[in-house]
This record gives sequence, structure tokens and C-alpha cells, in this order.
Amino acid sequence: MHWFWYKYFVYLLPALTIALIVYYFIKYHEHTYKPLTIIDIIQAKPGSFFPKMHPLNKGDIAPMAIITVIYAAIAFFNLGSNENPQTFHRFTEESPAVLIDLGEEKEVSVIAHYTGNFHARSGYIFETSSDGTVWRDQADLKQDYAHTFHWFFDPIDGESQKMRYLRITAQSTPMELGEICLFDKNGNRIDSGPFVLSEGAESLFDESDTVPEKSTYLNSTYFDEIYHARTAYEFLNGFWPYENTHPPLGKILIGIGISLFGMTPFGWRFVGTLLGVLMVPLMYIFIKNLFGKRTVAIIGTLLFTFDFMHYVQTRIATIDTYGVFFTILMYYFMYRFISSDFEDKAYKQIIPLALSGVSFGLGIASKWTGFYAATGLVVLYFLYIVRQGRKLCGEGKAGIFAARLALILIVSIAFFVAVPAIIYYLSYIPYAEGMGEPLSLKLVWENQTGMFNYHKGVDSKHSYASRWWMWIFNIRPILYYLDYPADGMRASFGAFLNPIVCWGGLVALLSLLWRQIKRQGNGLSLFIMIGYAAQLVPWLPITRITFAYHYFPSVVFLVLALCYTVNEFIEKAPKMKRYPYGLCGVSVFLFALFYPVLTGLTIPEGYSQLFLRWFPSWPF
Repeated sequence: MHWFWYKYFVYLLPALTIALIVYYFIKYHEHTYKPLTIIDIIQAKPGSFFPKMHPLNKGDIAPMAIITVIYAAIAFFNLGSNENPQTFHRFTEESPAVLIDLGEEKEVSVIAHYTGNFHARSGYIFETSSDGTVWRDQADLKQDYAHTFHWFFDPIDGESQKMRYLRITAQSTPMELGEICLFDKNGNRIDSGPFVLSEGAESLFDESDTVPEKSTYLNSTYFDEIYHARTAYEFLNGFWPYENTHPPLGKILIGIGISLFGMTPFGWRFVGTLLGVLMVPLMYIFIKNLFGKRTVAIIGTLLFTFDFMHYVQTRIATIDTYGVFFTILMYYFMYRFISSDFEDKAYKQIIPLALSGVSFGLGIASKWTGFYAATGLVVLYFLYIVRQGRKLCGEGKAGIFAARLALILIVSIAFFVAVPAIIYYLSYIPYAEGMGEPLSLKLVWENQTGMFNYHKGVDSKHSYASRWWMWIFNIRPILYYLDYPADGMRASFGAFLNPIVCWGGLVALLSLLWRQIKRQGNGLSLFIMIGYAAQLVPWLPITRITFAYHYFPSVVFLVLALCYTVNEFIEKAPKMKRYPYGLCGVSVFLFALFYPVLTGLTIPEGYSQLFLRWFPSWPF
């Protein structure tokens, strides 16, 4: 009986979470829903469909700064090593092997090696000898496409072997190897001081202080970092770029961190994590501008800040973070544009419109999903122009409308077509250098066709693949890392959404949709729904393999939908603030509860089974 209850206790938490969300929306409906009358419909003004922007004030600085600083400390804590090897020995066609003389016969049990750039199918042929004449084959030292900039600790055949000579031969050239360290049968490091090395091999033993105790995500690449961090390094060094299935800008931005902190996990993750931090004040500003209430901005920012996807995805050196960051910017500036009026001063419209276009250019130069986001911008843009036309022409101001429209169209062509095209084209400068060709339209176009054909044909199987309908219910997280450091212990982390944001945001969106159907919505609710649909709907017909992280851009609009309900609670039932605060508090609590599987902390299996494996499809 005891085991029965222990086994099913884990399902109590999701049940309580779902019950809380249901209860919240029951109260929301009870206290905010008001049937729309025919008088309300007649009196609706077409020009006021999109509410005006609400400015920040001095009182917003403190909460915005506090949340940002707290999150920055959490995000950068234990992000990754900053002490990986920085010098590499290059194996070439003229010199494909290195010979290492230990000086005398030693008993070796483990060889550690840190892989660099370039790879072979298996890596390196590894041989040992006691006399330099008779050689014994050992297991190959791995350095394939999935394991560059990665630590390995390989046991010698048997528990240990006596040897004096080691020979390491690259299976193809060029290849780069960063560091080697030998361990004796007691697990102690063997001093490399007496070693005699073949010419040029000194860099294999010059950074022994960087050798870790074991290989983990803290000192090695994992998941798609094997592509994006590596390509960022190649851009910086003028090498042929290995990853060419996404536009270059995201890898260029990753390279900034590498330039600052070296080719280390901290370096290649730095800029993405920094943008994840900058998303926090950006969301605060966005929410405050939309709703005008500090309480709503604080609650909404906390919901976004402590969403699991936001935290995990911005701490890995992949390009999704950059796409989401620029998506937030392009929608923020678009809302500043559509909340203005054709009779306002021109700069109040032109500047945000231009900045939205620049953000769009930066977004698509990072990842093609920026085009998905742009579909929502187009809908909002034309909806706004139509409504402004109705308003001004109805007031006999057709001339004002035509003059401003002409200016807006000119700016739109410049900043949504010309400027993005220039940004996109110039982002290929390091790509062209790595290819050893001059930058040209032909080079860029060939890469576009290559990217399209690649993504069209990605249909391989993956244990953690998921479809769009799984994303909206949080059914299948993607597991990024898994280790079993001791019996009964595990370390893992993956990408999925905070249940409050995922499920609560979905119910909030359905509530907005219902009110829009009942003609109780407004431009703000429509803005949120269009933004969400633009991120999700393009994925519905996609047949290629997809993952939970493709839902990351939608998190922004799930949070905004929840903010809409919080705003209505405060406006129509100010005494009911405890409900939004409670929802936000549970969201932060769940972040703390799931923190071990968001960061790879080592925890007992029992903790995972008792509290975290809410569904059989959750791999924690």
C-alpha cells in the first residue's frame, strides 16, 4: 500500500496545478465578464481600436531592476567553465601523427583528451608501445562531428597497462586536438614534465590546469552547440563553416562571447544568456506600455522570467534565443506604431515602424522563423491602416490619411524590405570568408536553396521529437543532458514550459478568443492572439522533425495573454488581486521545484519520481 501511494503521489502536483488554473479562470470569468450590449457596439470607435501606449515612470525602475538583477544572478550562475584549453595541435596531411615518449615505462589506466575543430568519422587511431617497435592498438580517441570541443576520459584496454610510447594518428586531416592528460591506476595525473614530444606537439600538454575531473555539459558542448558554437569559432578564425543550415547572424553573435571569454562553455553561452537577461526588462517595458499598470508588469515579467523554456533555452549556445529576442523587439515596436494615430507627429510613427523593420531584419538573419513572426506583423499593419482609413475618411480627412499613408509605405519598403535585405546579405561576410570566396548574391542564394532543401528533408527519428499539439499541452519536453553520477542519483535537464505559463496561457488565449467572438475583445486582445498564431500556425503543416523548443517564441504571447487577464482582474475587481498574485507565486514555486532539471543538478532518483515526472512522457 505504501508503494502504491508513493508511485502515484507525483500526479498530485499536476492535478493541483490544473485545479488552480481552472479556479483562477472561474474567478476571472465571474468578476470580469460583462455581456456586450448593442449600445456598446454602436458606440465603438474604429480609431480607438488599439489602445494608446502607457509610459514608464520612476516607480518602475526599482521592480524592473530587481527582477533583472535576480534573474541575471540565477542565469549566469554555473553557466559553464571558463578554463577550457585554448591552444590546439593541428594534424595535417604532412604531419598526421604525434609520438609521445613518457621518458620511462609507466602504468597508465586512463587517457583524457579535449577535442578541437574538424573531425573524422571516428577520430584518432591510438596506439601504445613499451619499446617503440611493437605497437598495440587501443580504442580510437573520439572526435566525430558530434563531439568537437568536448572532453573525453577513455580507459586503456584492461584496468591499466605499462607503456612508454603513445602514437596518435588523425584519421583525416586537418584535425585539431586541444589537450591530453594521462592517469595512473590510482587515478592520479601523470606529470608530463619528463615527456619527450614530436615536433609541434607541445600544445597537447601546455594547459594541464584546465583538465576537469569528468566530462559534463559544464566543460563540453552539448546538443546543437556541436553545430552553432563550433561554427561561431570557425567564423572567427576564417575556417570553412560546418553548420550552414541557418543564416549566419546567430553564430556571429555567439562569436562575440567567444571573442571576450575564449572558446569555453561560458564564452559560447555568454551572449545568449545575456540576451535572456535583457529579455526581462524588455518584457517589463512591453507589458507596462501595453497595460499601464505596474502590478501587471511585475506579475507578467515574473511569469516570463521564471518560465522554464526562457531559462533553459537562453543558456545553451543555439540560435533560438536570438530569434526570440528580435521577435519581442519587432512586436514591441510594431505595437508602438499601431497605437499611434495618423494625426500624430510623423516621427512618432516612423521611428517605431523603422525599428520594427530593423528588428525583423536581425531576426531573419538569425533564424528563418523570423518570417513566421512577420506574418503577424503584416496582419496587424494592414488592420491598423484600414481602421485609420475608416476613421479619418469618415471625419472628412482623406487628404491627411493619404499623405501619411504615402510616407508610411515608403518607410515600410525601406525598413521591411531594403534594410532587412542588406542586414541579411552582410551577415554572410564571415561565411564567405570561411568558404574562401568573395561575398556575392550567388553565394548567398546557393546557401538559401541548400537550407531550404535541408529543412524540407529533415525526417530522421529522434527520441525527444514532438509535434505542435504536444507543445501546447507540455506533453514532450526535449532532454538535452543526462548523466548518472552514482547509484540512485541522476543529473539531467531539458526544455519545456512552466505549467502555469503553458496551460494558464493557453486558457487565457482561449478566453481572449471567446471574448473576441462575443465582440468583447479589443485591439490589444487581437494583437496578442495574432502574435501567438503567427508563431504557431506555420508549424501546423510542417512534416519535418520538430521539438519543444520551437514553441519558445509563443511563450511571449502566452505571458501577454495571462497579463490581459491580470489587467482585467485589477480593473474590474481590484479586491481580487490575490488571484493573479497567487498564480504568479505558484509559477515561481514550480521554477524552484524543477530547478534541478533545468540546470543539471545531481539529485536522488526518488526526488524526480516523487515530484517531477508529472507524466510518463516527461524524461526526468
